[in-house]
Amino acid sequence: MAHQDRCQAEDITCKDTWDQADWEFWAQLLALECSQQQNAILAWAVQATDNNHWMLNTILALPITFGPPTGRPLILALPAPQQPPATQQQALT
Repeated sequence: MAHQDRCQAEDITCKDTWDQADWEFWAQLLALECSQQQNAILAWAVQATDNNHWMLNTILALPITFGPPTGRPLILALPAPQQPPATQQQALT
C-alpha cells in the first residue's frame, strides 16, 4: 500500500512538473507571438509613413517641376549672375 501511495505521489509530482513546464512554454510562446505582432504593426506603420512621405514629396515637387519658371518661388528660381560689389572708388567716379 505504501508503495502505491509513493508511486501515486510521484505521478502527481511528475504531472505537476510537466503542467508547470507546459504552462511556462505556452506563456513564452504567447509573449513571442505578441512581440511578433507588435513588430509587424510597427513595420506596417513605418512603411505607411515612408509611403506617405514619398507621396507628399512627389505631390509637392510636381508644380515646381512642371510649372513655369516665373511661377516659382524666388528661392527656387535660378540665381542671377553675380556682380562684384562696388568699391568706394568706383562709386566716386
